[in-house]
Amino acid sequence: MSGIEAAGVGRQRLIPVSGAYNFRDIGGYHAASGVSRWGKVYRSDALSGLDEQGRAALVGLGIRRIIDLREPDEIAAAPSLIDGLDIVTEVAPIIDRSQWHEPPMGPDYLPAVYEHFVDACGTSIANAVRLIARSGDEPVLVHCTAGKDRTGIVVALALDAVGVGRDEIADDFAQTEQNLGGEWLEATRIKLRATRDEAALQAAEITLSSAPELILRALDRIERNHGSSTGFLLDHGLDSADLVLLAEVLLDAPALAPAR
Repeated sequence: MSGIEAAGVGRQRLIPVSGAYNFRDIGGYHAASGVSRWGKVYRSDALSGLDEQGRAALVGLGIRRIIDLREPDEIAAAPSLIDGLDIVTEVAPIIDRSQWHEPPMGPDYLPAVYEHFVDACGTSIANAVRLIARSGDEPVLVHCTAGKDRTGIVVALALDAVGVGRDEIADDFAQTEQNLGGEWLEATRIKLRATRDEAALQAAEITLSSAPELILRALDRIERNHGSSTGFLLDHGLDSADLVLLAEVLLDAPALAPAR
């Protein structure tokens, strides 16, 4: 049974938050030393479309901290609609545009993006994982624009570092394509058709993919280059205390940090 199928009686993986499409709980995934905690870490697409019901949903979930993985210009163009809520936002961009060279659009686009994450964004990814580790008992939300690539690599690294199985990590990653494949994609198509931007429309179709092979190849690349996900995080600035904290906040049965 996959992690998605094993979401648990009375538990809901995809959370209805009005104005978001890919908002979900990463609880219920199995590690050797426990199960990821329900109601602790959420992942999502952008919060720029929230209405009052969506804002109320954030409050109801007890979220008091958001880790926004977008760049400042993205945030300025599509700010999170959380003004007036008792929520602290940590801005932790994953991509450094000074080191980013846009790959050609086509079937190799996303694999190239994930290679860039592994090879050039390690410090930023480790910083985002550190923020999760140091979030204490408060529920925390991690998001980017679609909640797929930047959010996907950060969540996958965090889960892998505490020993969640690769099949469940891949299942979690793959859910985005289903969540964004309906209303979100159609709204994007309508907007881009109105601008007659065929290149952007093609890009939206290509970049929607969240095939499990993408994240599994990225984790394999990390393992080849750094020995493990914990090795990757340690090599990019996390310390052993952060890894212990990560296990404590993510798992319902706290454990010592996995060996490097």
